[in-house]
Amino acid sequence: MTPLAWWESVPVQLGALAVLPAAFAGYPVAALIRRRRRTADGAHRARRSPALLAATGVVTVPGTVLYLGYLLATAARAPGAVVAGRPVVWLVLQVFAVAAAVATVGTALTLRRTGGAGRLALTGGVLLIGWAAYWGLFVP
Repeated sequence: MTPLAWWESVPVQLGALAVLPAAFAGYPVAALIRRRRRTADGAHRARRSPALLAATGVVTVPGTVLYLGYLLATAARAPGAVVAGRPVVWLVLQVFAVAAAVATVGTALTLRRTGGAGRLALTGGVLLIGWAAYWGLFVP
């Protein structure tokens, strides 16, 4: 058996599973604190990408883990409804992962212009792109 690469190791995967949900769930808290400190900043539009990133990321990570765990538990005998040769659940997770990747780019561009509480979500988004690529969420 070939040894695992560093990014495939159990500590790295468990670390990602700890950091990703914390980053995505932490964004709304950080944004709320930041909003309370400011009066009217007029940056509502600038918060859309980080909010989308946080929402898609917080669904993608546990959804992927739960679905892969379900497949392991059932020996992949009941993957659910299948469309175009792929389980619908997996297709939905792929859509969420792509949306999170697009929102990561949007968040990076937004933060470049405005700064803000989206840094936490951006960190999670960058990590999510690598994690999702490893688990095959970007494979057509």
